[in-house]
Amino acid sequence: TSTKPKYKKELSAEERKKLHNKTCTLKQRKRYFRFQITREDIDKRFTVKQIKTILKQHNIPVTAVSFSSRTGKKALLIGLKEITKLSIYENIVADLFTKQHYEQFRNDKYKSRSSSRHHRTHLNHYHF
Repeated sequence: TSTKPKYKKELSAEERKKLHNKTCTLKQRKRYFRFQITREDIDKRFTVKQIKTILKQHNIPVTAVSFSSRTGKKALLIGLKEITKLSIYENIVADLFTKQHYEQFRNDKYKSRSSSRHHRTHLNHYHF
């Protein structure tokens, strides 16, 4: 006889698989955000893809980027690959993802698109 009390029924293979996947996902998420920067009051128009691009442009190696609305305000969670430069990365990120930064980002993106569009039409004009 077993000394362990049976409080819960035996799990089916499917239930065990779901429980295993959930546990692994939570552990992985914990690893991704082991070293993190949290920025609150960011401009909500930034997408995760845009944020990752901006962080890459600033040479900030990230494991994951996510949003949280625990406080009722949109907060940005940035998982870092290393902790050695955490204070440097925090200083860089402090000025990013504000409303002013979004406007600048949008204008820069528009300018780069319009100049490349002009360049393409200019080249097409000569019919190489």
